[in-house]
Amino acid sequence: MATRSIIAVPQADGWQGRFCESDGHVDWMGRTLWKLVDRHGLQAVRKTLVTGDTYGWAYLNPDQTGPLDRSRSDGRYVRVDGYGVAFTPLHGGATAGTWLLPGDERLYGAEWVYVLADDGLWVQNDDHLPIPAVRWDGQPPDWNHLAVRASW
Repeated sequence: MATRSIIAVPQADGWQGRFCESDGHVDWMGRTLWKLVDRHGLQAVRKTLVTGDTYGWAYLNPDQTGPLDRSRSDGRYVRVDGYGVAFTPLHGGATAGTWLLPGDERLYGAEWVYVLADDGLWVQNDDHLPIPAVRWDGQPPDWNHLAVRASW
């Protein structure tokens, strides 16, 4: 079963974000977001994953390139090289103006929220317990240890 998540940017009253259908557990998604920000920069990652013309994500994998597999070649998905596989308007429901907001986690079955803040990555689990920012300007954390801390 997929671990659903939300990838978000901070707002004055919380966050707004996009749905990510699978591989959302902190030990994968934390590493992935860290790698993307290290590779492309925070502003580019925010734009590509959240504030640009995306509709949401099937999954993120910064190392995967090439054509979509047959199960995703029906027009509902598009590969974004260096990022992963995003939804298209044909996926249904979402548009570029559809935002997920605090409180939408349960509605979408999201177990994790990742906020791409200026100072670092804020992680919130499905119990709404935020984990302090993992700072962008340091060494990558021990993601497995962070996952254990987050899984109360």
